[in-house]
Order: sequence, then C-alpha cells, then structure tokens
Amino acid sequence: MTSQVDPAIEDAQNVKTLLIIAFLVLIIDLTTVHWLYKLKKEKLKNLIEIARKMDGFYTLTLMKLGSYCGTCLIMAFGFYLTHNHFFTGLFGILTLLIVIQWPTSSLFCRQFNLKGNDRDMIMKSGDMIKK
Repeated sequence: MTSQVDPAIEDAQNVKTLLIIAFLVLIIDLTTVHWLYKLKKEKLKNLIEIARKMDGFYTLTLMKLGSYCGTCLIMAFGFYLTHNHFFTGLFGILTLLIVIQWPTSSLFCRQFNLKGNDRDMIMKSGDMIKK
C-alpha cells in the first residue's frame, strides 16, 4: 500500500509564479556568489603567506558551496510543494555546478598563480619542502 502526497500548490498560475521566483533566486544567487568570490579572491591573491591564502580559499569555497546547497534546498522544497519537474531540473543544474566547481589542489594553484616550490608543496600535499 503506497500513499502519494498531493501537491500543496496546484493552481497553474501559482506554480508559474513560484517557478519564476525560484529561477530568479537561482540567477541572483549564482551572480552574487560569483561576484563575491572573484572580489574576495583578488584580495587573497595579494597575501604573501600561502597558509593565509589557503585559509581564505577554504572560507570562500564554503561560502560558495553553502549558498549553492541552500538554493538546492529551495528547489527541493519547490518540487515538494508543486510536483513540477522544472524544480528537479534546476536542482540537477545546481548539483552539476557543485561537482564542476569542486575545489582541488590544481584549481587552487591555477587561481592563485602558484609556481615552483609553492605549487609543488600544494600538489604533493606536503607540509614543507625539504632541502
């Protein structure tokens, strides 16, 4: 015996309005996070210590991924309310963006233009370069 949950919002106009709002939230979220990420990354590039750059990169990554996950929750809630598959598509797009933008050591090196010993240390996960 399976029970199916009926959508809370069935009116086509309300569903359309909710879709538009969710899409706008998605666009605003992606744009704002991207803008803040670039702005703060440029400030981090000016730091001399690589440890401070890594700490800042960690904070930026948490901000970005946390924001994307929050928007994913909004899409999941929209699907729960309406059973409209467009919310599933938006959720899938955000999940794909999270996977594509997942932080790696090579990404860190590229974004901060690391070369030589600094790059080797990050890529090999070493604590210090031995002489």
